[in-house]
Amino acid sequence: TNWAFRYAKAFNDKFAFKVGAEYLKATDWLASDISNYARLGDAGYVIPGTRSTDPNYDGVNVYGDETTTDIKRFIPDPYKPFFPQAKISVSRTGYEEKDIADPIAKNLKLSGALHYKLNSKVEASLAAFWAKGSSVYTGSDRYALKNVNIGQYKLEFKSSNWFLRAYTTQEDAGDSYAATTITRYFNEAWKPSAMWSGAYVNAYVTASLTGSNDATAHTKARAVADQGRPEPGSVQFNQIMDKLKRIPISKGGGLFFDKTNLYMAEGQYNFGNTIPFADVIIGGNLKRFVLNSQGTIFIDTTGKIPINEVGGYVQATKKLLNNKLTLSTSGRLDKNENFKGKFTPRVTALINVAKDNNIRLSYQTAYRFPTTQQQFIQLQVGSNKWLLGGLPWILPVIQPKGAPAPLVIENGAVTNRVYQYKEFKPETCSSFEVGYKALINLKLLLDVYGYVSKYKDFLGRIAVYQRFNQNFYLIVVNIENTVNTHGFGLGLDYLITKNFTATTNFYSDKITNVPTGFIANFNTPEFRFNLGLSSSGFGKDKKWGFAVQYKWQDAFKFENDFANGNVKAFSTLDAQVGYKIVKNAELRIGGTNITNHYYKSGFGNPEVGGLYYTSLKINIK
Repeated sequence: TNWAFRYAKAFNDKFAFKVGAEYLKATDWLASDISNYARLGDAGYVIPGTRSTDPNYDGVNVYGDETTTDIKRFIPDPYKPFFPQAKISVSRTGYEEKDIADPIAKNLKLSGALHYKLNSKVEASLAAFWAKGSSVYTGSDRYALKNVNIGQYKLEFKSSNWFLRAYTTQEDAGDSYAATTITRYFNEAWKPSAMWSGAYVNAYVTASLTGSNDATAHTKARAVADQGRPEPGSVQFNQIMDKLKRIPISKGGGLFFDKTNLYMAEGQYNFGNTIPFADVIIGGNLKRFVLNSQGTIFIDTTGKIPINEVGGYVQATKKLLNNKLTLSTSGRLDKNENFKGKFTPRVTALINVAKDNNIRLSYQTAYRFPTTQQQFIQLQVGSNKWLLGGLPWILPVIQPKGAPAPLVIENGAVTNRVYQYKEFKPETCSSFEVGYKALINLKLLLDVYGYVSKYKDFLGRIAVYQRFNQNFYLIVVNIENTVNTHGFGLGLDYLITKNFTATTNFYSDKITNVPTGFIANFNTPEFRFNLGLSSSGFGKDKKWGFAVQYKWQDAFKFENDFANGNVKAFSTLDAQVGYKIVKNAELRIGGTNITNHYYKSGFGNPEVGGLYYTSLKINIK
């Protein structure tokens, strides 16, 4: 169910206000991929096997089984000759997502604004947005978001040629928890791994030496070690889980504490006609992040971490050749306190080749400062797997004094190549785009473009292995290669009759030259296609309307900090029909993915099926 309303009123030509609210409640899809997954650094991949066939099974959406032990080390010396394997890896028995995550999604949104005209040219406004909700999403883990709330509050003054605004975003992760982390600690709470492994070894050795084959011996050993394992939903299960949900990750629980805030001030002035040779705009901004996770996500165990940014820009636009040519150039200068400043110029040209026919050309440079997590994250996401940022503070973490240098992981294997830290830099990009847009016979709108981009210091991750503590560290780094992307798009909108429109578009994006061992997180299909037909009104008095859209996207390799794997190509069909009951009320019936063809948009995400709805919209004058 989804309820929403909006009310606005102007009391006079000076003062007005608006308020709005929305509440959504739904049973969401939960992730259920039980494929066996090999986790080595950040280069994980699906492998054969199930819990019944692989003692070291680790399901993609099964949690707690990331804890693994080489039990060969614990077999008594007199019996070791009977077990010639170099290593016998065994994982704890995990729990599926349906056992530990609530599928009920809730979302409450409230908004309001006051607007006041100080004079005929300047308007002041004070706006507030606040939301609270629960859901499940994929990040570096599968996170159960519980009672997350976020507020944004803005004060703005604006005129026709300038604005000044300041706002803050305040967030609170509420009672959220990480699925993998909390379930690993859950297993330790009901039976510590040392005790569990001891029971497993004794039963495994006994079964093996009394005639059981290896698979049967493992099955018997797991049954013994799992004695007393809490069943999902039982009183014991809920008691342990509820306790861990209240303990932060940094203190041995699953609570995802985060009260990070953002403060922003920005302004812009348009000189308009005051400068004779061009239309000139200048602007600037101040930004301040205050990281506050109490060591849950970031390295802020001793206090909050502030990050300051400052930036400014200027843009000039000039029309030439009787307005047939419009040239625009701009430049930005930005500085983050943890990185050197970045200057990014841009140049564009719009050429009117005929009535309703334009060619656009642009050369752009851009930058990307590493995100707050890419700078300061320190998060354990497995028994010996850590996500780390890229700033120099990581050096004593990955290589304490006296420890050997960590080794680089490539293609899921530890190499002999020693990892060497290099300066952490912002990512920069230069891109050239050409496009053509035309309205033909007032019926067909054509828009086509193509682009090529080159990235320097592309931000990605590299996995390394530290031999002395057997830890895997996933570190944010700059890729030394020049990474390339290119793509194109074609869009067509055709007005069949006055109220009927057909649309289609086709897109392509591709990345190349990413070196082996780097995780680019370029999670975009190479090809995407949409086809639609709609009507804004037909039948008697034009009271009926409809829209149908077919969507298709290509298969692609999905990469993130949680898991990597292939996402299959899929297509969906969305449709809706509407009827205007009276002038101010409309009833709609429709659905997304109405064929109920289950698909995944990302590896490790839930499979999504059909969603069917009815809606009633009423405008009250």
